Amino acid sequence: LGEAQKSATLNSLHLTIIKIFLGAALIISLINTLMYWSFKDRIYIYYTAYVLSFISATFVINSFDLYFDWHMQDRNILFLTYHSMIIFISLFIAEVLQTERRMPWINFILRACRWLALVTAILTLVDGNYFSYTIIAFIPVSTFFLVILIYANLVGNSSANLLAIGVAL
Repeated sequence: LGEAQKSATLNSLHLTIIKIFLGAALIISLINTLMYWSFKDRIYIYYTAYVLSFISATFVINSFDLYFDWHMQDRNILFLTYHSMIIFISLFIAEVLQTERRMPWINFILRACRWLALVTAILTLVDGNYFSYTIIAFIPVSTFFLVILIYANLVGNSSANLLAIGVAL
């Protein structure tokens, strides 16, 4: 922490990678937003919200010093973006797999994961102990999403195959 997070100490390759990632993510968000406006399918808005949450998380970790010259030492509240990522990726997975119609019990589990993310986000606001709450919510739930996608692929849902590869990467 401290000196390692200041933009002056970050190497130029790291900054270049951050800028490329942010640019690509913004383009993906714009494309999916335009596709939502064209097709009015919720899947595009869920993916856009997930990517924007991912961009926010990247800003929290890397870019405040780079773009805004804010040398923040305490970023606890800003880590709430991880919880929004859980909520939006679970909505996206539910929409892709159509769990409400095809797999109601997986839909129930995805809904429970969204509630877990919301509750831990509220606990993070109250307590400020972001790291333990984020780890409790983010790591197991992300792994669980991959297990759900692999299961859906094994039972014959063709959409789950590529999504599982994407989540794994």
